[in-house]
Amino acid sequence: MPLLDTALSVWMTSKSGGSCPVLAVASGKGGVGKTLCAVNLTLCSARDGFRTALIDADPLSNVLAMLDYPLPRQNLSDKHPENSTLKVAQNFEVIFPQTKKSEEQAANLVNGLMRSYRDWLDKNYDLAIIDMPAGADEGSLFSYLSNADIFLLVTNPEPSAHVSAGALIKSIQGLWQEKPIYLWHNKYIPRPEEEFDPDDLIGNYNRNVDESERISGKKLIPIAYVPHDASLDLTRVNPPLLLNLHRTLSETLNALLDTSIPRIEGHSHSKSEALLRYFLRGSSGRDDFEDNLARFEKFLADNAKGAAMPSEKVRNELRNWLLTSSNSPLRRQTQQAMKAVEEHVAGAEASALSPKLQKVSIDSVEREITLLLKNLACLPIDSSSLRMASLLLFHFALIRFFSNEVVQRIINAFIPSRQEAGFPIRDRRRQIARLLGKDAVYQERFFAMVKKLYPVMSRQLDYLVTTFELRKLLFRDDSGAVAKSAYVRLFHAAIYEIVNSGLGIVAGFRFRPASRAFNLGYRKLKNLLL
Repeated sequence: MPLLDTALSVWMTSKSGGSCPVLAVASGKGGVGKTLCAVNLTLCSARDGFRTALIDADPLSNVLAMLDYPLPRQNLSDKHPENSTLKVAQNFEVIFPQTKKSEEQAANLVNGLMRSYRDWLDKNYDLAIIDMPAGADEGSLFSYLSNADIFLLVTNPEPSAHVSAGALIKSIQGLWQEKPIYLWHNKYIPRPEEEFDPDDLIGNYNRNVDESERISGKKLIPIAYVPHDASLDLTRVNPPLLLNLHRTLSETLNALLDTSIPRIEGHSHSKSEALLRYFLRGSSGRDDFEDNLARFEKFLADNAKGAAMPSEKVRNELRNWLLTSSNSPLRRQTQQAMKAVEEHVAGAEASALSPKLQKVSIDSVEREITLLLKNLACLPIDSSSLRMASLLLFHFALIRFFSNEVVQRIINAFIPSRQEAGFPIRDRRRQIARLLGKDAVYQERFFAMVKKLYPVMSRQLDYLVTTFELRKLLFRDDSGAVAKSAYVRLFHAAIYEIVNSGLGIVAGFRFRPASRAFNLGYRKLKNLLL
């Protein structure tokens, strides 16, 4: 964080008052989520009440398709940019949304906007976000970068994405000079056991190009690490309700497994601890102890780059943990449940399950989760895993509840739809506009639906608790009573996620890891820009 704090301090002292800050969003290649990132940053800014312009400078961009808007009928105008501006929602406008013939035409439009109509931009907007074309063929086309306050480079953890991003950095060095480059990691997955380091973009680029093309002395400032979340992907149909709930169940099981890993004394929040915890997450406990210990020692030796090696005391503690883990039925049961859920999700995603096989898969998930919950209910009251076990029970109850076809029809009836080519499709455009505009009628209908469904969901939870003797796994307040308000909040958030998943937006998803990571990155940029 010190590097980010320093950059913020330098930028704030040089920021000119009254002008509209400009954020340029770029990527070395297509397919890394650049436009999705630019659109969502615009949505977040507009939702915060800032008048925000998304400047579409990418001839291959699908900004309007992402927002479920048809292309405007009017052609691009070389005159005032106001003639080429589309209002999407409150505080959200797209400048130059029409199709462009080439990168050169797109660059000329943005250059003209910055050169001749900057006063208009400053007067009408609090923030401008440029969705730049992917790639680095003609760095000279990006002369409008001299007007940008921040250059945000979007990438993902693939070698080709890093090489392309490095080539883009190389091509704009003359334009951007010594100003910092901020890095936005999409679909981020830490991979400490592999040669490819997703955190070392410049190193990955330099290893794949001639010495004369290498980059030196350039520091990148990471601003966001956003994991992949399939439930936030775009879909033209109503969200796959049960599939998304099973994905959430899988995430909860992973978090439950993580709570069984002890904190490492003297290495809290260090890279050394991160590496060790990564290894322990993957330790099945079914392996031969000596083989497991040998793998552990090799893992440390191979992956301790830049991290202090743990002391012999810590190593002994971890050896003891591995020995205990080898004989942990609860850990094995958790991993067995994870396997059942992951196999069900994979089959559902691939549409590979016949109705008969789907029932077998669902029965397997129910059997494993029920057995796991019974075991979790035997944990001591002060166990660090008990809170996550309570969340697992809630998510399992959700799946049972939303398996009811009547409940599914209520949810589907709430989601806006329209006719297209004689068929009903999801009206993402109207739904996004209502979310951004905080439509009072829409919100009232939403709360009425939550109020109608919650008592039925509560009875489903009570049924599971009574049938399988899981009372210990209920959330409780400080007085020891069942924390009903916590369940109401969790249910409200779950309905919000169910209704709004598949829109391709992240605003408002309070409990999804990808949404939290995205909003954290947005807040950092907001502090730098606004």
